Amino acid sequence: MTQRRAFPTSLRMVFLIGLLMAQAAFAQVSVHLSSRFLARGEYARLEITTAGREADRPPIVPTLPNVTLDFGRQGMVGRGNTMEFAYIYILSSYEVGKHVIPPIDMMVGGTRVKTAPLEFWVFDPSELPLSELKIGDFTMTYYATFQASKKSPYEGETLDTEIKIYVPLELEGRVGDWGIPEFERDNVTSWRFEPSDIRGRVNILGKPHAALAYPSTMTPSKAGKVGIGPATVRLTASRVSFDGYPRTNYEELYLKIPKLEMDAKPLPPGAPAGFENAIGQFQIQSSMEKTELSEGESLALNLAVKGNGNLDTLHAPKLADTNGWKVYNPISIPRGDERRKLSGTAMFHQGLLPLELKQMVPPFELVYFDPDDGAYKTATSEPIPVVMLPSTKPPATIAGPPPVGPVPVERMTDILALMNPAQLTL
Repeated sequence: MTQRRAFPTSLRMVFLIGLLMAQAAFAQVSVHLSSRFLARGEYARLEITTAGREADRPPIVPTLPNVTLDFGRQGMVGRGNTMEFAYIYILSSYEVGKHVIPPIDMMVGGTRVKTAPLEFWVFDPSELPLSELKIGDFTMTYYATFQASKKSPYEGETLDTEIKIYVPLELEGRVGDWGIPEFERDNVTSWRFEPSDIRGRVNILGKPHAALAYPSTMTPSKAGKVGIGPATVRLTASRVSFDGYPRTNYEELYLKIPKLEMDAKPLPPGAPAGFENAIGQFQIQSSMEKTELSEGESLALNLAVKGNGNLDTLHAPKLADTNGWKVYNPISIPRGDERRKLSGTAMFHQGLLPLELKQMVPPFELVYFDPDDGAYKTATSEPIPVVMLPSTKPPATIAGPPPVGPVPVERMTDILALMNPAQLTL
C-alpha cells in the first residue's frame, strides 16, 4: 500500500517557485473565442494572445473550411488583472456543425510555442425558441437558449455550455446591466454563468440582432435524464418617455431561458485498476527544480495535467512505482476564472521521500476515460533522472527504555501508586 504522509512545510517554498514558473510557461500563449456556440452567420471575436509582450512574428492562422476569418487589429488588451498582447480576428460560418481551430505556432521571446486546438459549434437559428417581453406599451421579441457541446454525454463528463441570448439590435444600446442568470439544476453540476464582454452580431429572419454569450461548463452527476434550467436573466434597460420634456426611465426586464434536457450514459464496464474520476483527454508533465540531493532529503515535484475534461475535480496522478518511496499527500492548486472552461491545466504539488538511493523519479500515471473514443486510457509522464549523494551523517540510534533498577515493586508504591488497568480502559 502506498504510504502517504502530511506535506512537509520545508517543501512549500520550493513548490511555490516551481508553480510560478510552470504557470508562466503555460500562460505564455492562448486563444479565446467570444462564444463557442454561434448561430449560422453570427460574427464572433477570436483573440490569440501572448502574456504581456508582442510575439516575435504575427501568428499564421490556417485557412479553415467553411469558416471566414478576417484580421481585425492587434494591440494590448486587459484580461482580468493582467495585460496581454492580442491579435484579433472576426470569425463567422454558415456551415452547421462542429468546427476546430487547429493549434497555431508562434514565436515568443525566441521560443516556439503552440496554442491548444479550439472547438466551436454552429447551429441553425430557425431552431431557436421565440419569446416575447412587454416593455411599457411595446412588445419585444427575443431568443434565448442553453447550448451544450453534446446531446448524450457520459455520466461525469464535463461539457462546454453556454446561455445564448439574442435581442433586437436597437435594444442592445439601452441595456446598462446584463445580470447573472439564476437557473435550476437537474442532476448536473455547473459553475456560474457570467456574460462575455464581447457582443456578436447576426441576422435572424432578416432582422439584425445582438448576441450575448454566458459561457460555463456543466457535468451530469448520474446516468439517465438530466437537465439544466429553466433560467432567468435580469436586464436593466433605459427607456425615454415624454412628459412635457424627455425623461429617461430605467426598467428591470426578465428574460426566460427554457430548460435543456439530455440523456446521460453510464460509463462502460471494465474500468482498469487506478481509474478514479478522470473523464476527458489528458497529458501529464512532471518537473522539479532540484535534481541533485542528499540521501534522506525530500523531493518537491510539480505535476501538470493538461487537456480537456473535469480538471476542477480531478484527482492527482499516481506514482507508477512506489517501491522505496514515501509518498506524501498531494496538494491541488485551485484554478481561477479558467475553472469555467473545459480546457486548461490542473496543477498539483507532490512531495516524495526516497527510502533508498535512487537514480530517477518514476513516471506518474493518470488512468482516464476518453468519452470521444469511448475507451479507458492511461496518460504517463516522463521519468526524471536524479543524482543522490550518500549521506555523511552517522545513522541515528533509537534510544530504548532505561534499564530496570534494583527497586522492587513494593518500594515503587512509595513513588507512584500502582494503576488499575481497568481505570485506563474506562
